[in-house]
Parts: sequence; C-alpha cells; structure tokens
Amino acid sequence: MPQQLPIVSQQETHIPVLIGFLCFSLILGFSGLGDLLTLSFPFISFGVGLYFYKKSQSTYIRFVWWLWFLSPLIRRIADQYSSYTEPSILLLAPFMVTLISVKGFFDDWTSQKLPFLMSTYAVIYGAVIAVFFQSPTSLVITTLDWLVPVVFASFLYTNWRSYPEIRSLFQSTFLWGLLLMGAYGVVQFLFLPEWDKSWMINAEFASAGRPEPFMINVWSTMSSNRPLSTVFMAGLLHLLVMDRKGPLFLGANIFGFMTFLLARKRTSWLSFVVGLILLMGSLSLRKQVQIIATAIAIALCLVPLVSLEPFSEVIVGRLETLSNLESDGSAEARQETYAALQDEAFGSWIGEGLGAGSFDSAILSSLLSIGWFGSSIYFGGLAISLLKMAIIPLKPGDSFAAASRAVAFATVTQLPLGQPHTEVQGMIMWSSIALVLSAQKYHAYHQMIA
Repeated sequence: MPQQLPIVSQQETHIPVLIGFLCFSLILGFSGLGDLLTLSFPFISFGVGLYFYKKSQSTYIRFVWWLWFLSPLIRRIADQYSSYTEPSILLLAPFMVTLISVKGFFDDWTSQKLPFLMSTYAVIYGAVIAVFFQSPTSLVITTLDWLVPVVFASFLYTNWRSYPEIRSLFQSTFLWGLLLMGAYGVVQFLFLPEWDKSWMINAEFASAGRPEPFMINVWSTMSSNRPLSTVFMAGLLHLLVMDRKGPLFLGANIFGFMTFLLARKRTSWLSFVVGLILLMGSLSLRKQVQIIATAIAIALCLVPLVSLEPFSEVIVGRLETLSNLESDGSAEARQETYAALQDEAFGSWIGEGLGAGSFDSAILSSLLSIGWFGSSIYFGGLAISLLKMAIIPLKPGDSFAAASRAVAFATVTQLPLGQPHTEVQGMIMWSSIALVLSAQKYHAYHQMIA
C-alpha cells in the first residue's frame, strides 16, 4: 500500500530552494544569458522537481503547476535578452517535471485506474503510428501534449488518501496563481512589456491581436489566450466556493475576472457559464446563497472597472459577438475547416499518428491522428471517468469536489471547439477528473471504516 504524500510540517525548509531557483532564472534572463537559461532551465527544473518529489510531494505538486503557469513567460524573457528560438527547449520544463509523477501511474494499481490506462494506451498507439508518418519533433511534442496530463492525473488519484492535503494545496496554488497572473494580464494589456511584444512579432502571433497596448487578446504569463482562459475558468470556479475571504481573495477575483475577460476567449466564457450552472446545482442552498453574495460583491468592484476605457470597448465589443456569430470570422473559419476535413477525419480508422494535425477541434484532430481505433480507446477512458463522476454522489459539504466536477465537465464541452485534453488545458481537465474520483474514494473509504 503506497504511503500518503509526505507533507512537510515546516514547509519553509523548501523556500530557499524555490527562491534560489527563481533568482537563478531571473538573473540569467535579465543579464543577457538567455541562451544559457534556455538550455539549462529544463534540467535544473527537473532536478528541483525530483528533489521535491522525494522530500515533499505536496510542494512538488505546487511546483508543477507554477511551471505550467510561468514557463512561457520565462521563455519570452530569455528570448528578449538573447535570441528568439523556435521551438524553445525551455518549454520542456513543465513536461519533464510533470513526468516525474509517472511512478504514481504504476503504484496502487486497481481496476478503478482503468480510464487512465485506456487513454494512455491510446496515446502510445498514436505515438507508434507517428513514427512512420510524422517528423521526430512533431512526434515528441504532440506525444508529451497528450500523455503528460493523463500521467499526472493518475498520480493524483493514486494519492487519494491525501485528498484533504491535495485539496488545500490546489486552492492556495490557484488563489495565488490567479492573483499574480491576473495582475500581470492587466499590466500586459495596458503596457505590453517588450518581451511580450517582441515575441508576438517573432512568433507571428496574429491571433493575439496587434503588438500594441490596448490592442491585444491578453495571454498573461502563458503561451496564448486559449490555455490562459481555461486555467482562469477553472480557477474562478474554485474561488467561488473557497471559504477563505479577505483582500487576497478579493484581489484574485478582480484581477482574475479582468484578465479572463481581456483574454476575449468566448469558448472559455461559455464553459464558465456551463460550469457555474453545474456547480450551483450541486451545492446546498446555504452555499448557493454564499456564492451569490460573493458574486454580487465581486460585481460591485468589477463593473466600474470594466466600464472604464479602454477596457469597455474591448470587452463589450467581444461580448456582443456572442449574439452575432454569423458575421464572426473565427466561427466562419472553423466551419470551413470542418467542411474541408470531416470526410477525411470520419473515414480515418487507423490514423496518421500524433502530430498529424492540430485544429480547433479535438474531435477532428483525434480522428486524423489516432483514427477511430485510438479515439474510441482514449475517449472511452474519458467517458468512463465522466460517467463515474456523474453517477457516484459527492459528499455533501465538499464544495471543492463539486467545483472540480463542474470544471471537468465544463472543459469537456470545449472538445468540439478546441484541444482541452492536451498541454496545460489537459492538465486542468484530467486533474479535475482525478480530484473528483479521489474525493469519492476518500469519503467512501472513511464512511466504510467509521
């Protein structure tokens, strides 16, 4: 039987390691040694992650999430003070550190981990097919995009006995994450730092808008506004049920919602509404009233800010397009992509391997990459997990598990319109699933032995 997460009571013992890691990264980045930072960052991150995994896996989990949050920004700073590189090896850091958790995939094996095994086998199948049809770079990058979220979710589920500790660290991590990334997102919109501007130009990042203040779709510290919006959608739903209140909570909500709106990602806005409806329907009347009161307080602070220029023109203009999709360019482009590829995708039984194509639809991409055979296995595992989440009731009063379930289902609704199962979006989706399953198993176990 695996042990619980080694929670360290004096977690300040790990603070020097974190401070040293951060200072090292910033010094190299701003001192013109960006090339050295680019090459060394993944391996130093891996060493730090391995240290935390062995000493305190709770700190390891926090470290994993902060790497996903901040690595793209560190990459842009490194490029700004050295030279632009594409693809950047620095961005391997969150993948490498997350993969440390692969040991948890094989620990405490039970049939209840079958969904994770099914999806993992489908990814391996796609990687094998890609060996014959795709370039090595595309094969490695896409395999990591698909595989890492499932592996990490299996690790979380393996540690279901430590669900209360994991719940607490997730709440604190996303509270601080939304505060800091939200604040940076507002700064990015108002001033557009040089490293962000240069990266937009070099990467030809046209979907982010024009490289000028007030003219961008905010992506904050992340790689684009799509993953940022998914992370913020999840974080804001969790904040609504959080018992912790005060200036930190209010700041995280205000900056979080501002950046969420400034990202101007309608798919994530609609997912948030779906998640909110699911969340409210699974909570007690008392908790519903508490959330409504919290939402009113946040709105009283947020509405005056959103009404100010230049925020109002950008946000309100995008909101208006929700009722006029016929004249929307991105919606038309998505429909054209569906029309052009649907025959090929729906006739693909074996697939051309991971990396065959990346489109604004997980359905199309999956069919083209792993065919009907691989897709049925991958999404079969996902479907089993969702079915268990829907059928098995949650413990009354566990609002975090209710929020995680809402996040999981809300993220899944993006499958026809994005890639919510890969990269950091996949981390959100699969981790939310693992947290709900962990909560169910934890409470059932303690009810049985009570």
